[in-house]
Amino acid sequence: MNKAQAETLIIAELRKMFAENPMGSDGGLLQYMQLSQQRPDLFDFKCSGDPWQVVKGWMNKHNLG
Repeated sequence: MNKAQAETLIIAELRKMFAENPMGSDGGLLQYMQLSQQRPDLFDFKCSGDPWQVVKGWMNKHNLG
């Protein structure tokens, strides 16, 4: 899966998670960790560096962070 596809799918899943449980002071890290454990298939994209930092950037871009 490419990064653009992963971004779309991960953001959709995070929106669902945040609707059920609003984000706390962790900046979405807890939701990221839960999602990466529940749906590891979504994190099968290439990136340089830490995938959390990539997803955190997407969250900020989509006003989830």
